[in-house]
Amino acid sequence: MNPLGRGTLARVVTILEKPFVMLKENHQYMKGNDRYEGYLIDMLQEIADIIGFQYELYEVPDGKFGSKDDNGNWNGIVQELITGNATMSLATMSISVEREQTIDFTKPFEDLYITILLRRPQKENYLLQFLDPLHYLVWILILVALVATSVLMLIIDKLVPNNENDPDGPRYNLKESLWFFYGSLVQAGAETTPKTYSGRVLGSAWWFFSLILISSYTANLAAFLTVIKISSPIKEIPDLGNQNKIRYGTVKNSRTADFFKKSNSEILRKMWIQMSQVYPDSMVENSNAGIEKVLDENYAFLWDLPVNMYTATKLCDTMVVGGPFDRKHYGIGVPRGAAYRDDLTMAILKLNERGKLSTLKKKWWSTSKCGDPRAIESSSTTTELEIGNVAGVFIVLACGVTLALLISLLERAFLRLRRQRKRGKDGGKISPTKSSKLMKRTTSSDSENYVTDIYGNLIPHETTL
Repeated sequence: MNPLGRGTLARVVTILEKPFVMLKENHQYMKGNDRYEGYLIDMLQEIADIIGFQYELYEVPDGKFGSKDDNGNWNGIVQELITGNATMSLATMSISVEREQTIDFTKPFEDLYITILLRRPQKENYLLQFLDPLHYLVWILILVALVATSVLMLIIDKLVPNNENDPDGPRYNLKESLWFFYGSLVQAGAETTPKTYSGRVLGSAWWFFSLILISSYTANLAAFLTVIKISSPIKEIPDLGNQNKIRYGTVKNSRTADFFKKSNSEILRKMWIQMSQVYPDSMVENSNAGIEKVLDENYAFLWDLPVNMYTATKLCDTMVVGGPFDRKHYGIGVPRGAAYRDDLTMAILKLNERGKLSTLKKKWWSTSKCGDPRAIESSSTTTELEIGNVAGVFIVLACGVTLALLISLLERAFLRLRRQRKRGKDGGKISPTKSSKLMKRTTSSDSENYVTDIYGNLIPHETTL
């Protein structure tokens, strides 16, 4: 074929696929090339300006990229190039060995690999969601610490009564101890506070424990309520083959379908049988039908990364998962032996060196209203606080408990010593209070034989003056 020259008209066959080739919103009021827009449309115009040719766009009649049937006959864009109806192709048609045996391709203008387009999981709400910030073992340890500290306060009160220096002061039984520590934990306060040194040390340790724990819980709860979890049970393409809840498929007679059909991997062969024979309706006519199926059903669409990424940036209910899988390249197809293939290749290389292709990519892919289109769990989820995260505050509480117990033993010893000294100073005398009690205990029969002197001593009645 003659090379493309200035003034030459090239017939360019294409296929609609966002954002590569699209119809404008008001395309019904336009004619010819003006009806189309997209990444490839902009790239074609740049190539045409470099080489100097004009072009005429038309859509492939059967809407297919090109595959060979059992009789060796091609369809789609490949057939248009074979018959000479088209000068070149402008579509997301990947370069494959089978196609290279029939038509020629330029150097790649885009790399791609297969990814999964899924409907984004919705954030689940449930009654006990407030428990999420802490691991269940942490909740159990908090309950154990509450009960254990309350029991220890009861023991301390037995060793050193809280009302030792204040007869009207309260005592800490188990009920009052539990109420004191629970009120401190939930920042509600308590009606009474410990009076003894050991009780105050124990209370201070619990208050510090509560401060750190409640602060950590509040911060993590805020994160749980504000950060949307973006996670999916499907992480890679083989994960689809190991489950049966989500149906999956791709475009019929496409390069992706051909990849699964001819794969030697057991799991990929299983997936091909599942999507083509067990559930044949999982195979769609084009990528637009696959995207609609993702939105309407519990369905995973296996397709090229650039298309899926663009969809996820515009439709916020979708997301892309999966790493590099079956890496391929997009290229411009031309009839076999076309002399202008090298001219097209040189134009693509010039655009790449000038950074023009990168600029076009930013134009069509960088504007996203949905945030990150990928399901990156590590950066978008909040994890619950486990024992390792809060072990330090439990250690501080244990140290406070131990210190309080030691102080209570010292207080007990000091209290005994003080009581012994007090009894020694009294010298065995009966206090006025005790003497009045003795006077009340005398019965009427005793008062006939004994009387009480002014010191509270009983003397026989006969010796009374």
